[in-house]
Amino acid sequence: MASNERLYEVWMLYCNKRDPDYLKLWLETFISSHERCLDVDFEKPPSRLEEVPPVMTMLPDNILQVLRHQLLQCVQKASDGLEPEQQHLALLLVKFLIVICRNLSNVEEVGTCSYINHVITMTTLYIQQLKSRTKEKEMADQTQAEEFVRHALAFCESLYDPYRNWRHRTLGEQRSTVEKSRQKHKAAPLTVEFVPFFYQCFQESEHLKDSLKCCLLHLFGAIVAGGQHNALLAISPATMEVLLRVLGDCEGGADDGEDWDSEAPDRKALLTLGCLREVVHRLLASSSDQRQVEIGSVLENYFKLLNSDPAAALQVKGRAPGRHWESRFVALQVHMLDTIRDMFLCSDRPVLQAIFLNSNCFEHLTRLLQNSKLVNARCTGADKDQKDITNRLLTGESDTQVFQGRLDSLAVATIKALTTVMHKSPAAKEVFKERIGYTHLYEVLVSLGQPSRHLLKELMNMAVEGEHTSVGILGISNVEPLLLLVQWLPEMDSAELQVSTSDWLRRLCCINRQTRATCVNAAMAVRVLAALEHHGRLHRACGESLVGLLGALGSQSLGGGELLQLLRLLRPQEAGRAHPYVGPVLRAVLGMVRKQGLESAMQYFDLSPSMAGVAVPTILRWPGYAFSFLAWLSLDQDQQGLPGKGDKRKQLYSFFTPGGTGFEAFISSAGGLVVAVCTKKEYVTVMLPDYSFCDSLWHSIGVVHVPGKRPFGQSLVYIYVDGQQKLSAPLKYPTMTEPFTSCCIGSAGHRTTTPPPSQIPDPPFSAAPPSGRSSLGGILSSQGWGGLLGSKPESVTKLISAGTQDSEWGSPTSLQGQLGSVMVFHDQLQPSHVKALCSTGPNCISPFKTLEAELGDLSTKLLLHYSPKACRNPICLDLSPNLLHGRLTGNKVVNWDIKDVINSVGGVPVLFPILEQLTLLTPENHAEPSGSEFITPDLATPADGDWVILPSNRASEARLEKNLVATFLLVLKHFLQRHPINQESLLHSHGVVTLGALLHKMPACQVDVSVLVAAQLLVEQVTYEKNQQLLQQLHTHLLFNFSIWNQGDFPMRIGHIQYMSTVIKDNRKQFRKKYGVQFLLDTIRLYYGWDSILDLPECSASGFMTHFHSLYSFALSVLWGVRLLRMTDNNQGEAEEAGQKEKMVLFEDCELVTVVDVIPGRLELTTQHIYFYDSSQEKEEGVGHDFKWPLSQIREIHLRRYNLRRSALEIFLIDQTNYFLNFKKEVRNKVYSRMLLLRPLSLHGTRSPQELLKASGLTQKWVNREISNFDYLIQLNTIAGRTYNNLAQYPVFPWILSDYTSEELDLSDPRVFRDLSKPVAVLNERNAKAVREKYDTFEDPTGTIDRFHYGTHYSNAAGVMHYLIRVEPFTSLHIQLQSGRFDCADRQFHSIPATWQTLMDNPNDVKELIPEFFYFPEFLENQNGFDLGRLQISKERVNNVILPKWAKSPEDFIYKHRKALESEHVSAHLQEWIDLIFGYKQRGPAAVEALNVFYYCTYEGAVDLDAITDEKERKAVEGMISNFGQTPCQLLKEPHPVRLTLEESEKRKARLDTSPLSMFEHLTELKSFFVEGISDNVALVKAVVPRNQSHSFITQGSPDTMVTLSQNCLMGMHGWLPYDKNISNYFTFIKDPTVANSKTQRFLGGPFSPGVEVTAGLFVVSHDGKLLFSGGHWDNSLRVTSLVKGKTVGQHIRHMDIVTCLATDHCGIHLISGSRDTTCMVWQVLQQGGAPAGLCPKPVQVLYGHTDEVVSVSISTELDMAVSGSRDGTVIIHAVGRGQYLRSLRPPCESSLPVSILHLAVSWEGHLVVHTCVEGKATLKDKNALHLYSVNGKHLCTESLKEQVTDMCVSGEYLVLGSEQGYLSIRDLYSLALCSAPMAMRLPVRCVSVTKEQSHALVGLQDGKLIIVGVGKPAEMRSGQITRKLWGSSKRLTQISSGETEYHTRNQN
Repeated sequence: MASNERLYEVWMLYCNKRDPDYLKLWLETFISSHERCLDVDFEKPPSRLEEVPPVMTMLPDNILQVLRHQLLQCVQKASDGLEPEQQHLALLLVKFLIVICRNLSNVEEVGTCSYINHVITMTTLYIQQLKSRTKEKEMADQTQAEEFVRHALAFCESLYDPYRNWRHRTLGEQRSTVEKSRQKHKAAPLTVEFVPFFYQCFQESEHLKDSLKCCLLHLFGAIVAGGQHNALLAISPATMEVLLRVLGDCEGGADDGEDWDSEAPDRKALLTLGCLREVVHRLLASSSDQRQVEIGSVLENYFKLLNSDPAAALQVKGRAPGRHWESRFVALQVHMLDTIRDMFLCSDRPVLQAIFLNSNCFEHLTRLLQNSKLVNARCTGADKDQKDITNRLLTGESDTQVFQGRLDSLAVATIKALTTVMHKSPAAKEVFKERIGYTHLYEVLVSLGQPSRHLLKELMNMAVEGEHTSVGILGISNVEPLLLLVQWLPEMDSAELQVSTSDWLRRLCCINRQTRATCVNAAMAVRVLAALEHHGRLHRACGESLVGLLGALGSQSLGGGELLQLLRLLRPQEAGRAHPYVGPVLRAVLGMVRKQGLESAMQYFDLSPSMAGVAVPTILRWPGYAFSFLAWLSLDQDQQGLPGKGDKRKQLYSFFTPGGTGFEAFISSAGGLVVAVCTKKEYVTVMLPDYSFCDSLWHSIGVVHVPGKRPFGQSLVYIYVDGQQKLSAPLKYPTMTEPFTSCCIGSAGHRTTTPPPSQIPDPPFSAAPPSGRSSLGGILSSQGWGGLLGSKPESVTKLISAGTQDSEWGSPTSLQGQLGSVMVFHDQLQPSHVKALCSTGPNCISPFKTLEAELGDLSTKLLLHYSPKACRNPICLDLSPNLLHGRLTGNKVVNWDIKDVINSVGGVPVLFPILEQLTLLTPENHAEPSGSEFITPDLATPADGDWVILPSNRASEARLEKNLVATFLLVLKHFLQRHPINQESLLHSHGVVTLGALLHKMPACQVDVSVLVAAQLLVEQVTYEKNQQLLQQLHTHLLFNFSIWNQGDFPMRIGHIQYMSTVIKDNRKQFRKKYGVQFLLDTIRLYYGWDSILDLPECSASGFMTHFHSLYSFALSVLWGVRLLRMTDNNQGEAEEAGQKEKMVLFEDCELVTVVDVIPGRLELTTQHIYFYDSSQEKEEGVGHDFKWPLSQIREIHLRRYNLRRSALEIFLIDQTNYFLNFKKEVRNKVYSRMLLLRPLSLHGTRSPQELLKASGLTQKWVNREISNFDYLIQLNTIAGRTYNNLAQYPVFPWILSDYTSEELDLSDPRVFRDLSKPVAVLNERNAKAVREKYDTFEDPTGTIDRFHYGTHYSNAAGVMHYLIRVEPFTSLHIQLQSGRFDCADRQFHSIPATWQTLMDNPNDVKELIPEFFYFPEFLENQNGFDLGRLQISKERVNNVILPKWAKSPEDFIYKHRKALESEHVSAHLQEWIDLIFGYKQRGPAAVEALNVFYYCTYEGAVDLDAITDEKERKAVEGMISNFGQTPCQLLKEPHPVRLTLEESEKRKARLDTSPLSMFEHLTELKSFFVEGISDNVALVKAVVPRNQSHSFITQGSPDTMVTLSQNCLMGMHGWLPYDKNISNYFTFIKDPTVANSKTQRFLGGPFSPGVEVTAGLFVVSHDGKLLFSGGHWDNSLRVTSLVKGKTVGQHIRHMDIVTCLATDHCGIHLISGSRDTTCMVWQVLQQGGAPAGLCPKPVQVLYGHTDEVVSVSISTELDMAVSGSRDGTVIIHAVGRGQYLRSLRPPCESSLPVSILHLAVSWEGHLVVHTCVEGKATLKDKNALHLYSVNGKHLCTESLKEQVTDMCVSGEYLVLGSEQGYLSIRDLYSLALCSAPMAMRLPVRCVSVTKEQSHALVGLQDGKLIIVGVGKPAEMRSGQITRKLWGSSKRLTQISSGETEYHTRNQN
């Protein structure tokens, strides 16, 4: 009170006297009483006032006017300079205003007066003075001026930031929303003077103290923080310029007068950054019309400063940088980056993210890192010159360390900033990937040098978008930084960093299923494998962590390429040393293959995003009476939340009508299942109590709604979980009359929000319980349902008003989890149905096929069926017939099980190299103790002598994993577990034999009790699988293989014996035969005999006794085993044999004759197979000439001579394999007869070759030009006994030409041909005379040798080896014949012209040719690089055969030589040569006259070997026969008929109805005809006439079947005849009537996989036209469809992915399929009654080698080659018979773009045509090309195409192509050149094929038309009509023939 009285007194004195001194006194008194209010230091926290200053009404009335007057006077005098008293008064006035404004109610009144403008004016003057003063001026003047300025600025703060918001923020205090809401007093409106004042203060302010500048910045921040309106006025271009200039000056270095030794950033900079942060927040909260400045422009300048180069700026200004300035500069950059993060602490974060993205923030931040190294390096270099060496020595810290630290802090801050900008924004993350990419970020970070621990952790934080240690809660939001870290690991020098980072990576990625799935989907395994390839740079612990990470990811999913890369990784780097990771990888593979817990879905819909789900099309009418829903789903634990305001209900399904009624089910926020029905007024729910689905496991959920069956009957709902009924409850059933228009699965759907309370109707039952849940009694009586629902019915059922469900249960959202297959039925599912469907698991592709017996006709009640397997975003195929295809929003996730994927890279045997590496490990490599040291007592030998059969579980296996060999066996066990394909793979590849051999190689220290126990678990698993064949192999090669077990210690050996005894005891009958008494006795003698004891090293008596004890124990066990075996029934074996289907017919000793050797053996003939067992002494174990073939595979059996004795048979199989068997003479015919009885073959009842030729009709076919000259000669050779298996009887071909010197070969000139009527030796007349004289003058004194013309033969073993010397095995045979060396070079076959000339000059050289001269160019090349010596005269090295001048290459020679053989001249004279070799001139007077008599030993019957009793003499005669050669059997006794000329042949065909003209012989006369109505406006993708259609006797002459298939899978079987002379079309086509009638149409069953293009390559028609094989189906199946019935008769699912292409061989034995899983499979076509009946259930071969999707295949069983082409441009050739890899081809391509092999074709002779297409090339130029390869893989030529090939086929010597551009092209097979101008089809061609007679080409077009191309040449009309009729029809063929119309085409050059 005293002070108030004093104030009043002083004020009255002032009023009376008007003395300024009294005013000063009053002000001083007032201010002193409120000293705490003078809070002018901006850096201090705002003080809390104990006493608030008085409001204005409590002060004198005129106080404000007085003060304004005084202030105005001060202002007016200030320009001239104020006296000290006036300065003091002015300061008092400002202080008074500060105090007054601390009472916030005064702020508005003070702010509206002119005080602020006067104060700003005076402040401006003072600042100008302060800026102009120098250090020489008195400090007092400065102090007074500064004091006024500071108070003036504080006064402004009091006006504009009354609540001190700015100060709180600079201290890091963030005010809550509640606190802000309490700020009731507004800041004073900002004066317009402020912006100019603020701008002026910083103009030319070099001498203004930084402390004052800081105050100014504080004031600006206070204004911006004080209120939105003032902030927008203050934020102007001028103020922004000031702030950014201040920031730029801080970057540029020190001002004078400051101590810049500190490395901390400037305070001004920090304040400026704070101001900018507030500026951004204020601008963000404003509208565009309120802003003077846009955030984008602020950010643009901000980033410019961030990336500026201050050193360069200083150089421009001519200033030198101060000390530590570079450290301050980096620190400032770090703070600027941190400010970016602060900017995002705002409410409208997404908008700010968008602004930052538009400001190119990612580019700026990345550039900052790029530039930082250069800037810092330059600055450090400059600093080095200034620093004193002493200082550096004293600090002890190197410049490099300091420099690296700066870069690291900058990198950390940049990563933090990037994380902030991308936080929770998928769009921002995508923008970063597109604009910058993590690869570039990685390169930039690596360029900065070695990372710090802090930087690595920050990258992990970036992935988690939070603290990485909280990954379990937060999950992985951005996996890319983790991939970057994996990539960085090998580049890190610090082992500690490597280990810690890899350990953290493993923890982060594997903490739960979600993180694993995220990493798997980002292909982290590929990055891990790439890092592991640099294992030399990785610390061992780091490598093991990465392998562990790979194992964890692989347990979720491992693709084929990743598994292949993993196996490649383990290739040993050094011979003899195991790879360092072999142990960790083996354990990782065990982790992958050993699935823990319940089965997980490998493919699913990821419905995590809130907008995800599957939209179902409208269901116009519900087909049935009930509603059943069945689905697999999985929800994660962290999605479970507590009930609260923001609850969401996760929709499982919803089916609603336009009226809002329907079905719904969802997962509540607590994780429980709620099933709901919505009617017009009510929303009724049933909740499954006490069951939470948020457990990350896969569950099967079934919901069945059943309406009441009687009027007013109760409707029920049944809920099933994992196949078991969990709940049944009454629930209303909605009306089903309306269509269901809003149907969704896993989606929030299109639903309105909850209406306002005024619109919500009253609940239907007012008597609701207090809990808000209506009791069940309100809905139905408890008498009928009380027992059913339990004691708490109110917890199950709940009823609310329709429309209130969102407020009750939460707003709908997506399932926010994973959804597997979904089925909806329109009928009631029975419990047995649900249980059966659930039992198939979440990965069953076709449950209705698998459970056909259990489910019955349930598939007919299916409304819709969605499977992730049949989905390609966004289309979800409906697998039911209703075709309600859904639309997916979200992602489809595909995981791969290693147990499946291994079959894409080679099957289980690819693991064996790992086991082989384990043999290289030394005991030191085994970190774990040996098995015998850690086996616990329960594994020890039991007392009673029985071996304990261990349970196979995780705990028992864990102890075995310490031994790597045991681990391998466990891996094998798990691969076989419940996987028949892997079991078959192991069997097919003889894997168990390999396993036994590798275990035998193991060092003794590695084979211990653990290995034995693991082997036991393996055997028990196979026993459980009931695979008897595999089990027998395991017994033979593993369990009973004592060579594996006899090296171990005593516990292991005795354990093995006891386990073996236990196994025998349990299966006595099985082991009686193979492992009986003799086996056991032999084992004792071999492994446990006395010698084995003597071989023991010196040991103690106790050791000897131990060993003796083991022998004794084993002997007892053996005796016990003997007793057991004797107890079996002796008659058991006979009973078993009698029961077998296959019976022995005969067995005989024989010899297998091959080119190389004669192998003794035994032939066994059974009712089903033919066997040969090699009994030669040289046969190694498991290697020999044994063979086994089904009798059904035999095509021909020929009687043969061997050494001129009729004692041999030659067996020809369908696949062209053949065997030459020699018997005892009397045995041969018996074997032959028995074979014909078991396998009746046409034409082979006759015995003699002459009769065989006559019965075959071959001669007439040749005469009529129906077969080629080459084919006829081959057939003649075969019938005459010539064989490739015996060099003495090798096929013989004639010399055709006589001109080998001309530059060009003119086949129209008869002079270039050899005279075929004479033997080759007497073509020269001089030679003929000498030969005739020799014959006439020859006399044998003994009389045994008849006269002969030639002492040598035209075909003998030496001659064959002479020609084939460059090819194995003939090279080795030649060397053997020449006593271990090559013959003299001059005598070798080195030149074709020279060889011909020798024949002309030497009458004793009579060699004819061999067939290889017409088809095998490789024999002319020295591909093996043999050293064949040099010619004596020219000294030239003999290498490749010298060709005639007219041949450019070996291939060209073969081509032209073959053309010569087929020429008109040879056709006219070939019979003359046949007469000499096989005909009437072979023997007798005609032979003498023709000079064609050879040495007597070459003729059959000349020598009777059986009559020679002397062994030596017989051997000598046999050798003579073998060396001299053998004359073929005489086939003809009269002259051979002459072949028709071409003209005669044409006339003959014209006279015959059944001989259509070949289109390839009349290429210039082709016409096109079109057929409509087969597939109108739907592309025709297959049109083919099968080649082997059989007709019964009564249907002979009836039409063949033409099969067509449309793109919509419509099948047609049309009538077809290639001839019909009564109309001009030259063919008969009878359209299938079913294709036009919608009721009779037949469609291929089952949908194709989404995204698969339906092309001709997906289909194959069987050779009889009855079956269609198809691929491309969604379930990976290869399907067999009966074309007659239109039904699927076979479904083979063996591929792991979609079947992409099919092809069949020429003879119809095999089908080959290619798949996306990178494998091909060869299938055998089942024959029934000689017709195809389907496919064998298992493939004959699985072909591996591709690393990308196989897109084209071709197969030739006859040539034993399967060809496949992949998406990556690789062609691989395998052998069909054994599945062996032969070679890879890479067609040449100059483009760097990827190349695909879209089509393949193999000709009859093995020429391979490859069509390549450059993927992604926009233009057609050089996009497509054809490549030709020889049968042995030699590239022959390439032809570039100008069109996109759509289909391709080879027919004879021609290649037929169809193109997208609508052209049909015919090209020559050997040159790939066009044979004629392409025919324009006007529309894209979809398929092409050529009929079997080569008469017509069938072309399918895009619009569904069938184009038939044939010869349109007018025919010679016969007089009379065709009288042939269709069976059962009175119509002539001409009447049935469709009225096809000519299709006018344009030719294209």
